[in-house]
Amino acid sequence: TYAQNEGSSQAWAVTVRAVYGDTTPNINVVFETPVAVRPGVNFDVIGWARAASYVASGVIGDIDLLTSGISLNSLTKVRYAPNGTTESYNMGAVGHTNMGSIPAGLWRHLIWNLRGTTEGAKQVRFDVASINGGTAAITNTIIVDGTAPASWQGFLPSWTNDATPNCSMQVQDTLSGLNTTAIYYWYWTSGTGTQGPFACTTSASNGSTALERITANSVPFNQQGGAGENQVYFRAYDRAGNYSDSGWQNVRIDLTPPQDWQNLTVTGVGTTGLTPTITIQVRDVLSGLATSVLGWYRYSTDGGATWSAWVSTAITGSDGTTAHQTITASNVPFNQQSSANNRIEFAVRDVAGNWGYSPQYTIATKYTTTLDLQNASGTIGQATTLRATLRRVSDNAPVAGRTIQFTVDGANAGSASTSGTGEATRTWTVTAGVLGNRPMSASFAGDSNYHATSDDATFRRSANTVVTVSNVSGVRG
Repeated sequence: TYAQNEGSSQAWAVTVRAVYGDTTPNINVVFETPVAVRPGVNFDVIGWARAASYVASGVIGDIDLLTSGISLNSLTKVRYAPNGTTESYNMGAVGHTNMGSIPAGLWRHLIWNLRGTTEGAKQVRFDVASINGGTAAITNTIIVDGTAPASWQGFLPSWTNDATPNCSMQVQDTLSGLNTTAIYYWYWTSGTGTQGPFACTTSASNGSTALERITANSVPFNQQGGAGENQVYFRAYDRAGNYSDSGWQNVRIDLTPPQDWQNLTVTGVGTTGLTPTITIQVRDVLSGLATSVLGWYRYSTDGGATWSAWVSTAITGSDGTTAHQTITASNVPFNQQSSANNRIEFAVRDVAGNWGYSPQYTIATKYTTTLDLQNASGTIGQATTLRATLRRVSDNAPVAGRTIQFTVDGANAGSASTSGTGEATRTWTVTAGVLGNRPMSASFAGDSNYHATSDDATFRRSANTVVTVSNVSGVRG
């Protein structure tokens, strides 16, 4: 009876089917709705119905707006001709209408035009019922969201040593959630100007309402700079189509390692003389030193043929300092006397991640010594013996063949060479001076193998005396 006019005729064909069992049609429905929309913007929802078995006769399609804050504008009805063509017409602000009879296996649909009026999650239901008993319904949620993504924060990297770094930032949309298929970035350098947009990546699921990180991968700045030479800009959309921008972010790139190593100093030699403490100064003028990572050193005892593992050690200053700072390698265990075979190398990292390495320095080591000066005494004008013994601290071994200088009461008392037992013996004629206990000292000046040392003791000076008695006479009384 489709488009039949008065006075016309149509050819009819009749099919007879014999059915055994339940003849209530099984109606399937599909409800196409957007996930999210902006308030005040018209949008369509489509309700589809299909008779899976038998004919669904006299099907009524209906929409129910279950939540306030969403309104109905109009209904568009779609009709089907026998040849498969369709026509549609607007029925105005109607919530339900007859979809006709739906043959088994075929789809029919209605289109409603809606508008969100307030923000929030809105529930909308599409249901159908046929006069021969088939029914179905489906409820969808549509988010009305007029608020753009916000809470831009956590830009990374702070500093990097990569000329094509990954740049990332956090952003959040708390209502409809982020549209992870619509996140973009632009970049700028003075040489390239503004380039983009390019797609960002993220591990976030589409529609996430959590604070999420989006990443611009391998941005080709290809230059260093820390004061605005390299910049990146992000944009994020939510599922309703709202978007916001991060603003330009400064990408600080440092491709130069710490340098300007200077003022290598041996500040102590250790108890034995073979474990020196060594300091050196270094700086980084762009991202600054990462002092929280500490300073590092390694050492060699065979002229640099082999090296120890790297050892962490103290460094002055705080992270990001661009001034010279001091690294201290304490008690480096060379444990040998050598003027040529002991080497040391220092390392330090800057905030951007570049490692800087010092030259390899030769550190001469020699033994520390002790000198034991014995107390002595003597008479003015007579010979006496001054004795002092020189030993090596590391093993208390005597040191032979070294010159020991003696002084008594501040005056030079001569010198003597140590024997195989380490003892230096000096025969000295006691000079005139203040009698009694007087200060004396012995000293070893040191040489290429041994450090200098000295010791103090007491010299008791005495003198011989002569009593002269003269003859006298006198008268009694």
